[in-house]
Amino acid sequence: MPFGGFPRIVAAITSRPVVLLVIAVLVLVVVRQDGSSGSRPSAARASLPKGGIVSPWELAVGSFSGTAIDEQSDSIALTNYGVGPNEPNQLQVVDLVRGTVRWAVTADVTWVTNPDGTLAATPDGLAFLTTDVLYGNDPVYGVQLSTGELVWRARPSSNSEPRLVGGLLMLETDAGVLALDAKTGAERWQWTADDDCGEYGPELNEMNSGGITAKCGGAIYHIKVADGTTAWRWSVRNGCIIRNESSAAGIVAAIVTCGDDQALHVVDGDSGAQRWSRAIDWDKEGADPADPDQGAAGVAVVLAGDTPMVAALGPGQVYAAFDGKPVPLPPGLVPVYYSGYPGPAGLLLQRDDGRGLTLTVVDPAAGHVVWERALPFPAEHNPEGKGTYLYRFAGGVLYVVGVVPLLWPAVIALIDGQSGDMTLSAAGRGNVDLIGTGVDGTLYLTYGPYGQSRLTALRVTGSSSGFLGSQLGSDQWPDACRLLSAAQYRSAYPGVTPTLQPEALRLPGVELPAPPRCRYLPSAIDGTEVTVSVSWLADAADEARRVAEGQNPYGRDPVAVAVGKAKRPALQWDDTNTGVDLMERIRVSFAVGRCVANVETLGDSSPLVALAGSVADSLANPVVSPGCSA
Repeated sequence: MPFGGFPRIVAAITSRPVVLLVIAVLVLVVVRQDGSSGSRPSAARASLPKGGIVSPWELAVGSFSGTAIDEQSDSIALTNYGVGPNEPNQLQVVDLVRGTVRWAVTADVTWVTNPDGTLAATPDGLAFLTTDVLYGNDPVYGVQLSTGELVWRARPSSNSEPRLVGGLLMLETDAGVLALDAKTGAERWQWTADDDCGEYGPELNEMNSGGITAKCGGAIYHIKVADGTTAWRWSVRNGCIIRNESSAAGIVAAIVTCGDDQALHVVDGDSGAQRWSRAIDWDKEGADPADPDQGAAGVAVVLAGDTPMVAALGPGQVYAAFDGKPVPLPPGLVPVYYSGYPGPAGLLLQRDDGRGLTLTVVDPAAGHVVWERALPFPAEHNPEGKGTYLYRFAGGVLYVVGVVPLLWPAVIALIDGQSGDMTLSAAGRGNVDLIGTGVDGTLYLTYGPYGQSRLTALRVTGSSSGFLGSQLGSDQWPDACRLLSAAQYRSAYPGVTPTLQPEALRLPGVELPAPPRCRYLPSAIDGTEVTVSVSWLADAADEARRVAEGQNPYGRDPVAVAVGKAKRPALQWDDTNTGVDLMERIRVSFAVGRCVANVETLGDSSPLVALAGSVADSLANPVVSPGCSA
């Protein structure tokens, strides 16, 4: 029977109060283009499209924020987290081909996901639910994604979130690991460590589909998925501590500290024999006192094409996994962790200097640069957090999504993994959370202000070759400093002559001849600062109006106003950042033809609508702003 349709099961799931743990998953991944609505297009490799965006479908999802994708079953799982300690979550499953809701349920559960944020699911479309906060002996449910049918339920003796590996759900216990059959929920085996795993039990990592590693105290075990037996045990000497461990591609890497010394150890995943070790510098005294690892290095197994490498995080050192040979890196570069296959032609590295992001591929054997590409995504504007980007390879193309300062839409970078050739395309949406990809060339994302989110599928078509894949060239962009004169500012604020400060857009691959933003700075500290910006030129006037209505990053209700001689519809927003802004910050958004504009005051907002009207009239003047009516 459908999971959303049986009250007894829902009552069983929601029978006790829980404290809800809100987890926001932000996956910045995009995919390649091809195909049409309602059916899965071909995944064949083609040349990089230059721009143009189409949306096969779009769905209003409101406050649903937690999202995870399973492309095998054509499913997107969403969660609307309850706002109170006793309020259950709302869950629903969306068909990612059609954009329709298959089924929904309200219960004190949440989806089980993979470490990369995708939905944990079997090849035949069985997904898993468990409680938000794990108390021990928490129920786990197997649910069919296509219908919502509850296939099984279990109450394992564990207080950890399940992890799907090789057809089994792995759960940590106080003394070891418990494995459930993913198809039936039946217990398959239990594994108990010979060492004390501590208060929180072992730390699990997936080495490959046939085995996992478990870190317990001063030892690392390789456990066979098939029967739960120990393949091997690798340990450190007394007094030493395994600080961090990473397993992938048949390689196990560990950071070990002994007294004041730190070393990187690499172990063969098949035999458990140590391949090599290297001393790593350790600034133990300079570590954050709150850091339980005392500033020890992190470690990660990464791929350079098909070749596994080991990176010591912090020191920024990379070694060949099989022999420990160091890879010489250009200064300031750190390894990139990506999902998807096949990967680039070598080791993918990134550098963020605050102005933009640079990606470099290095040949791990020769140490020379294969290709290097600068992207217009400064870290402080990155929605994933400063210095952190998420990457996806699909069909040999690397997809990176970021925010270009001064512009409204998210921007998609498509980079050929072998040659480094790149194209940039505006996503046509702002405030974007990119949640998943398909190898067929479809991008799945949510966008819009909090509480008013929409879920959509996008494809890059290659049909437009203008600025960032639009239909207009960069020379069509209005000069923001010509839209409001100093005399018009003085009329609004008598006796004050402003200093005009243009803000140019000069980033790699994204340049505008005229400044898209202009600040009008008062001469006195208590004066009002006015900012005029043209945040986007849409392909059509009706699209520009929709964009203007979406200029709401905070989910606050706007006030409808009319601006300019034509009494154009506009929206007035309160953007005041309480505790940061010393004066109120009010903004008016509107569209004139293809142009989307914002006029903001920091201080006295009483003349704001009149100032916005002056800007609207300038945008309507084809001599001043020909691109708005082009």
